Amino acid sequence: MEEKREVFSYLVHVAKCCWNMGNYNAVMEFLAGLRSRKVLKMWQFMDQSDLETMRSLKDAMAQHESSCEYRKVVTRALHIPGCKVVPFCGVFLKELCEVLDGASGLMKLCPRYNSQEETLEFVADYSGQDNFLQRVGQNGLKNLEKESTVNSIFQIIRSCSRSLETEEEDSPSEGTGSRKNSLKDKARWQ
Repeated sequence: MEEKREVFSYLVHVAKCCWNMGNYNAVMEFLAGLRSRKVLKMWQFMDQSDLETMRSLKDAMAQHESSCEYRKVVTRALHIPGCKVVPFCGVFLKELCEVLDGASGLMKLCPRYNSQEETLEFVADYSGQDNFLQRVGQNGLKNLEKESTVNSIFQIIRSCSRSLETEEEDSPSEGTGSRKNSLKDKARWQ
């Protein structure tokens, strides 16, 4: 039992280290694993400090259900010099789906449209009140708010990718020893 408690403690510590390093994807993976059905039974035997750390990580990641807050956290991490940010893209994918799901579409009312003989009557968006058609404004199908949101998400993902690419340019000897020691010296970092 003591060995399992120690392993659990190290896993919680690694999850906390991932948070501090900006690896939010790994934090979500550790949280999912540590909160699985089989491991939940072990929680009653765990140290209180590990449980508090788990709860704080869970609460911190729960705020990421709001993509606006999550973008702030990722952006803050991107501004830390030398931080290699690995985002949890599930939040971005969810937001992209929500934004693009209601995208305007082109509709024609003629059963058979022949561009030489007929002209298109109007452009409509099938997301009006009670899903009735509504006319699209002068901008046509272009929705600047949706475009801005999508561009913002892609910009954050691009920035994260660039932060990871700079890692390859860094010297290979830099940081390896400190990463090994950070797991051994768990008490020092808590």
